[in-house]
Amino acid sequence: MARTKADLNNAGAPTNANDWQSVRAAAQRFLTSHPWGSPGTQALQRDVNELDEPCAP
Repeated sequence: MARTKADLNNAGAPTNANDWQSVRAAAQRFLTSHPWGSPGTQALQRDVNELDEPCAP
């Protein structure tokens, strides 16, 4: 989750969220509004995928 927050910050979309669901949602919102395959969006997509695996109910 810390990496996702850092990647969001690097992409210019910092979040104050502290739970994995909210951080993931912020990353997903960024991806939805920036669908191109830049290194920043690719990093966030990896982060979202990784958060989905161990944290999802």
